[in-house]
Amino acid sequence: MPCLPLHRFRLRQLPLRLLQLRQHLRHPRRFSLLHLLQNQPVTSPLPGVIIEVSVRDGETVAAGQKVAVLEAMKMENEIQADRAGVVTKINVSKGDSVLEGAAIVTIA
Repeated sequence: MPCLPLHRFRLRQLPLRLLQLRQHLRHPRRFSLLHLLQNQPVTSPLPGVIIEVSVRDGETVAAGQKVAVLEAMKMENEIQADRAGVVTKINVSKGDSVLEGAAIVTIA
């Protein structure tokens, strides 16, 4: 199957990260790949209620470490850090209702 060039798709259809990567390829001095990877939020996999936040602002976390617990459909779901780093922002607190894709914590 041949690869389709990016310019054949409408820009609205491309996700934000892909657009930023495309800008990086056009103007490498303006953007860096490190910038694209920093400050990425850990997101909620499904809608529910936060019943525990296990990290604090400024805390160092390892990949796979529990950052929060989400209750959804009467089950507790552990939300884990997808990479190692430092927690720069906690976007939720205990008792908050969140939707799928909502930012739980931001890791730099």
